[in-house]
Amino acid sequence: MRPRSSANDDLGQEVTAFVVADKVTAAELVDFVARTLSAHKRPRQIRFLDTLPRNAMGKVQKHLLAG
Repeated sequence: MRPRSSANDDLGQEVTAFVVADKVTAAELVDFVARTLSAHKRPRQIRFLDTLPRNAMGKVQKHLLAG
């Protein structure tokens, strides 16, 4: 899971988790983060992807996730 911030009209930004996984559901992730993270650190959105966008060096292209 890779958290990122996305736009929010009231708060400015909110945490979004981008997940590349086959055998986990959004409900399982919500339950896990509820037990392990403070409320203000929990993702407000969970997005499942087949792969994370990477550049030639293998680094995640975060700007592509924000859009």
